[in-house]
Amino acid sequence: MGMRKLRRYLAAPVFVLVLLAVSALPAVAAEPTVHITSPANGSTVAGPNVTVTWESSGVTIKPPAEATSKEEGHYHAFLDVVPDTTPGKPFPKGPGIVHTADTSATFDNVSPGEHTVTLVLGYNDHSAWQPVVEDKVMFTVGEGLGQVAPASGQMQPNHKGPILLVVIAGLAIVLGGVVLRRRDTVR
Repeated sequence: MGMRKLRRYLAAPVFVLVLLAVSALPAVAAEPTVHITSPANGSTVAGPNVTVTWESSGVTIKPPAEATSKEEGHYHAFLDVVPDTTPGKPFPKGPGIVHTADTSATFDNVSPGEHTVTLVLGYNDHSAWQPVVEDKVMFTVGEGLGQVAPASGQMQPNHKGPILLVVIAGLAIVLGGVVLRRRDTVR
């Protein structure tokens, strides 16, 4: 069998093997995200107590005392406090700052007016996750409101996909195309 015939017969099996190898790679973990679900950005809420709720993905959440590795995180909610997310620097405790593994926190006696809540994912040592994973909403506490007004707009969470898997799949497609092109030019 000539070299040209051998290439022709091997092109498809090699391409299939490359695809199988790529699909056998472990899934690339999604980067963690946090998203404040309430109050909505731009909304007006009743006071004086304001409950903030959120959700996360791509991370295991545990109270710091129960965490067994640095990658098990927890949340830090800041009301009208700008968080210092310097790598390795623990967040302080104090007014307007909540450290929790829960998916909500209530801030008591919030004054009427405009406010900002920033939610930051933290390591078990209370420092900011790196790269920083955060979400922020601005809302207004109204005087004497009995219900929450609808939001004019919602901030969207920052999602980053599994880029490495896409790159590997792209390389497999390019390699398959080169093999098939060579097969066509051999004819």
